Amino acid sequence: MGKIYLFGMSEFSNVVDVQKALESFINACKYITPDIDESEEAKKMAAEFYFYVGYANYILSNESRLANNTDDVTKYLEASVKANAKSYALSSAMLESAYNQARALTLLNQNEKAISVLEEVIRADGLYSIKALGDSDLKSIEDSIVSLIKNLRDECQQKTKELLTEFSNDYELIGGEYCENIK
Repeated sequence: MGKIYLFGMSEFSNVVDVQKALESFINACKYITPDIDESEEAKKMAAEFYFYVGYANYILSNESRLANNTDDVTKYLEASVKANAKSYALSSAMLESAYNQARALTLLNQNEKAISVLEEVIRADGLYSIKALGDSDLKSIEDSIVSLIKNLRDECQQKTKELLTEFSNDYELIGGEYCENIK
């Protein structure tokens, strides 16, 4: 039901109702929670449900911002952070949840937390560095993101150098040719 209320728009009808979608996903989370310790499948489903709770709250925060209701903006963003964190805690494969958590944290001006979460996401999938740099919600921390990416790049280069040196040394030990070309 939640997905129908969240995405139910076509050329034939429009049943989009974000508040009803949120309620549906919250209920789904409530009913699946007792099973997450017993079943990996239930845990994965709960992670997805919490992702949608976070997503619906994020949409409602945008609607509240457009209506100049700052109290509700904060309430929905905080709920989005919490739901996305729960989703990612249930499944580390839910990188989009962690990414959305960082977006909401940035909009709440919790920039250090946002960068910390983004670092974890980018370490897991480097393509998020490109996504983060193009995201208008993260514009206020763009310099910090660039700095993070440079630090991760430097760390990767150092690790690569160490591995190449180790490989070269091992290769020389077994009498390999072309060792000078590797260094």
